[in-house]
Amino acid sequence: MVPGPTACSCCGSDRLSKIGEDVTETLEVMPRQWKVIQTVREKFTCRVCEKVSQSPAPFHAVPRGLYGAGLLAMVLFEKYGQHQPLNRQSRRYAHEGVELSLPTLADMVGTCAKILVPLHDALMRHVLAAERLHGDDTTVPVLAPNRTRIGRLWVYVRDDRPYAGPAPPAAVFFYSPDRRGEHSRQHLAHYTGILRADAYDGFNGLYDPARPGGLIVEAACWAHGRRKFFELCDPSLRKPGLVSPLALQAVKRIDALFTIEHEINGRPEGERLAVRRERSAPLVAELQTWMKAERARLSRHADVAKALDYIQRRRARAARGGSGPQELDLRRLRCQRTSRRRQPHPRRRVNGSSRGSRRRRTAVWPLRQAGRRVRRPTAGRSASGRGRVPGPGTRRIIGMQWAAPGVSRASASTRGRSSALVPSTQSASVERSRATSSRA
Repeated sequence: MVPGPTACSCCGSDRLSKIGEDVTETLEVMPRQWKVIQTVREKFTCRVCEKVSQSPAPFHAVPRGLYGAGLLAMVLFEKYGQHQPLNRQSRRYAHEGVELSLPTLADMVGTCAKILVPLHDALMRHVLAAERLHGDDTTVPVLAPNRTRIGRLWVYVRDDRPYAGPAPPAAVFFYSPDRRGEHSRQHLAHYTGILRADAYDGFNGLYDPARPGGLIVEAACWAHGRRKFFELCDPSLRKPGLVSPLALQAVKRIDALFTIEHEINGRPEGERLAVRRERSAPLVAELQTWMKAERARLSRHADVAKALDYIQRRRARAARGGSGPQELDLRRLRCQRTSRRRQPHPRRRVNGSSRGSRRRRTAVWPLRQAGRRVRRPTAGRSASGRGRVPGPGTRRIIGMQWAAPGVSRASASTRGRSSALVPSTQSASVERSRATSSRA
């Protein structure tokens, strides 16, 4: 508060009356401050029994540690949330007058990861207890000596809100140095239910009826098929004049299905099924007829033809009886992924070593995502520019499950829910190139 004037600036009179005030706002920053907290605990001895008494030591997140919880949280957030390697953090802290060596920071991260393992295990038990899961994986650039390794981040999400379920949504993350199918089989070794994932071949072993852990029913993903059309009609990804009208029309047709699902999310099961039979099933049948007719007029080398073949091949793989799609369960899952068109900035890498890095990322990554709530789906943007459309840097997984006409929900669940489309397989160019070179 600035003191007001005591006299008139014009005539000098002191008979002033307040009529208002003006507020000026200035954005400022308070530099980070480091401090050492000294807790003094006095010791006393008893003159009768000579026993020494002392108050208990203050709580530390790391037993007998020298660093407070705020400092540990800051180091973890900078490493996993802001993609700042530990060596860069060490130099920055040294500029502020605090010497924290790289081995010290690495020990802090490893110790915190070990402490957070029980929390990660509890989160994993909650997620894998769901009837249906959304699964996906994405590449993670890992900073290694003299090069950058490509790791994998696996995510499994439980979200029953579109199905009017009472369980809270949650996501669990796993890290692996490669994309071998044994990782997904290890993650879901004891899970039985519905898995909505892409067409990655590593998931095929999970759908084997003779799997020791129990049956996992495969659900389809429309988002991966839609993405191929979207990439052909997005002006930001294509040169002017190369936007495909057929791809634009395909995106609009698929978006019509998404719009129906957004309207019925969270409604009772019977009401959702009735709406899908009445509104979604005719749209899907019309879409399939349109794709077959357009494909017959295209060359096999056309980009749109490849997108159409992509969907048709996976539809044939996913067809499991029934005369047509009658039940459609669709849900969007927003995950971070590295775009194949945009390479990550060299500074945005995850620093890690071969020893213990996998355990640390597995335990810490769920906390990085804890502040990001699982968002309810919003209306998808049509290709005309209205609403929202997932771009190449954002993946949305939409699962669909079907039941034949006249089949009840109970019988459909007994025989297994089939899907109309199988999502795309994300290209694992790094792993394939390495396998080819090793065979050579």
